[in-house]
Amino acid sequence: MTTIASPGPSLPLWAILERLDPDTLISYKDLGPVEKKCRVHLNRLIDRGEFPAPVQVSRNRKAWRAGDIVAYRKSLPVVEPAEPKKHTPEARARMRAAWERRRAAARPDKPHSASRVLPSGGSPYPPEPQRRELTAPRPKATVKPPVRPPD
Repeated sequence: MTTIASPGPSLPLWAILERLDPDTLISYKDLGPVEKKCRVHLNRLIDRGEFPAPVQVSRNRKAWRAGDIVAYRKSLPVVEPAEPKKHTPEARARMRAAWERRRAAARPDKPHSASRVLPSGGSPYPPEPQRRELTAPRPKATVKPPVRPPD
């Protein structure tokens, strides 16, 4: 049995896996995005029999046979993407009218900000707050040490 080095960006993992010897070992970091899940979740799937069991390579290292990973990938259901929703022209007109009603009701007295007319020499930004003149700092209160009674 041999172990696989991290695949480079040249080929996707599924293409590499199908070309490998089925007994080639694949480490956790070399699993593809379909198989790579949180280690805890992966262990739960293994316990339920939904993911192939790894081979114990050493005391602290597990790996999966390439043939088991290929078989797992082929056993996954193929999910087709759903068709995007398409609105009819009547539905689009109703949505546009509702949007314009909501917009007019939200600010009936104010035109759109892009069409707002500023007073001559005015700025669209609020005026800066007035700054106070700094005064001399107040003297800090002095703390006297406690008076001890004579011995």
